[in-house]
Amino acid sequence: MKGLVSKLTSAICIWSTLALTLVLTAVFGLVMHIWNFTIIDEMANPQMIRVHIEAMSHEQRRAHAWLTATVDVVYPFAYSALFAGLALRFLGRAGKVLAWMAAIAVPADLIEGFAQVVALNGGFFILPLKAIVTPIKLFCWAVPGLGAVIAAVVATKRRFFSAV
Repeated sequence: MKGLVSKLTSAICIWSTLALTLVLTAVFGLVMHIWNFTIIDEMANPQMIRVHIEAMSHEQRRAHAWLTATVDVVYPFAYSALFAGLALRFLGRAGKVLAWMAAIAVPADLIEGFAQVVALNGGFFILPLKAIVTPIKLFCWAVPGLGAVIAAVVATKRRFFSAV
């Protein structure tokens, strides 16, 4: 476990996962722009998701499913490693809790992605599962994400204001 922590907290890992997270975020935006759709990743209400999917064209559904099955498989590993690395490096004991939360986001996001691909292909029966995992994913993404912002502020303060 110490080996993983030392890797996650290394500058190269933090910078690499930041770059990867930013690139993947841009890919999401680009694909949504090109195919003119909004992703269902933040939606948890089964009825709202079904209405949203049914309003999409076949091409939009296919693009969303491919985006989810490719980019959104790598994405949770990237943002979770970034959030965990920053938290563990700069937030002391709180960093451990935030790192575990970020780790929980990975399987929640992957399960959600599986449910989304099934639903985007007409399997609306799976939407109750998405209704459970999406709030878990969002919570385990948002709290460590806020922690990462705080950790970045701490890092910046240490870097530029510690000698003052």
